[in-house]
Amino acid sequence: MSALTETSLTSMKAAFPAAPDPIQGIPTLASLIDLMLHICRCSQTQKTPASARMNMLFCAASPGLYSFFTSEAYPASFFPFPVEVDAIPDFSTCTTDNERETLKATNARAHKTRADIVTMNAALSDVFLANLPKAIRETYEPIRMKQPNTVFLHMFDWFIAKYGKTTTEDREENRQRMAADWHPSDGFEPLATRLFIGASYASAARYPMKDRDVIDIGLRVIKRCGMYSEEYKGWIARENEQPPIVETIDSFKEYWADAIALVNQTAIPAAQHGYGMATMDDDASVASYSESLANFGAAYAATQESIKNQATTMAAMQGQLANIQQFCMAVNQQPPPTIYAPPQQQQFNKRRDKRNSGSGVGNGGGIFPQQPTWFGGNGAGAQQPKPPTPYKRWENWNYCSTHGGDVDDTHTSMTCGNRGPTHNPNATRIS
Repeated sequence: MSALTETSLTSMKAAFPAAPDPIQGIPTLASLIDLMLHICRCSQTQKTPASARMNMLFCAASPGLYSFFTSEAYPASFFPFPVEVDAIPDFSTCTTDNERETLKATNARAHKTRADIVTMNAALSDVFLANLPKAIRETYEPIRMKQPNTVFLHMFDWFIAKYGKTTTEDREENRQRMAADWHPSDGFEPLATRLFIGASYASAARYPMKDRDVIDIGLRVIKRCGMYSEEYKGWIARENEQPPIVETIDSFKEYWADAIALVNQTAIPAAQHGYGMATMDDDASVASYSESLANFGAAYAATQESIKNQATTMAAMQGQLANIQQFCMAVNQQPPPTIYAPPQQQQFNKRRDKRNSGSGVGNGGGIFPQQPTWFGGNGAGAQQPKPPTPYKRWENWNYCSTHGGDVDDTHTSMTCGNRGPTHNPNATRIS
C-alpha cells in the first residue's frame, strides 16, 4: 500500500488493541473514563503528519487531557478535521514538472491526512459504542444518523453529560485514589498515569482540578515514600529562581520523571558492586529470601496449630474443673451419715445390762468390769461415742459394714480388723 493511500475503516479497526470487557448496565463516570483510556490507546495505532510523537491521540483526548500524555503542543489545527483540499491541485503557479509533482504529492498527503482523521473518528466511535449496552447505544444512534462524520470527542461529551453525574463522595473517593500509596520501584509512569486518570475524572465530572491541586497530590505521594528528600529540596528551591517558574503538570512530570529515574539508577550499582551484604548475587539472594519466607510460613503455621490445640485442651480442662467444683459443692451440702447399731447388737446390749444389774455387781466392784459396747450402751462403764463430725475425714469412697463410709484408704468391709457381730465382709456402698 502506498504511503499516500487512504486507510480504510476496516484496516484501521483491525490494528486496534483488544477491547476491554463491555460496560454492564447504566454507565458511570468511572466506567466511561476507563473506556476512554482504551480509546486513547486505539487512536495511537495510526500515524499522521499532525503529530510525529503521539500519532492520532488528539482525536481521543481533549487539549486538557492531551497535556498529561505529552509536553507536545496539541495540534489544534487538525481538530476536529483539517481544512479540506481540492481533489485536483491548482498547477497554475507551477513552472516546472518538478514543481507540479511536488504540489501533487503535497495535495495527496493533505487529502490522506484529512481522510484518515475522519476515518479514525468513525472507528473510535464504533469501538466506543460497541462496548456499551445495546439499550444505551441505541439512544445515540439517531444523533449519529444526522452527523455521519462523527467527532469522537463530541460524542464522548454527550455521554458524559447524560451519565457522568457525580456526588461529593464520588469526587472525594477520586482524590483518595489519586493519593494512594506508590512504590518507587514501579517507576514514575504509573504515578503519572494515576494522576492523569484522576484529573480526567474530575474534568469529565465538570469539576476540573487545577494543575496546582494535581501537583500537590503527587508531591504528597512522593514525599510519603521517604526516598526523595534531596530531590524535594531541589523542587522547593525552584520557587526562588528568577524569572519565577510557573509550575504546570508538564513541568512536574518533567522534573520528577528525571529525578526519580536518576535516583533509581544510582541506587542499583551500590547493590551490585559488592558493598556490605550485597556481595551475594541476585539469584542466590532471591532464592535465600524465598526459602526464608517459606520456612517462616511453615513455622508460623505450626505455631498456630499448636496454639489452637492448646486452646482446645484448656477449654476441655475448664469444663472438667467446673464439673468437679459442682460435685464438691454437692458433697459438702449433704449431711453426714448416721451410724446405727444393728438390731441384734442392740438386743445383746439390753440382755447384758439386765444380767449385770440383776447380779448386784457393778463396775465399781472391780470383779467383772463392764465391757464397752460397740455402738454405745446404758451401762455406767460404757464408752460414749463422740458426736459425728459434719465433714468426712477421709477423701475416698471406701465403705465398711461395721464402721460406715468415713474410713481410711485401706479400710473396707473385707479388710476391717475390728468387725462387729453382724459384720458383712461383702458389703459396699451400693450393696
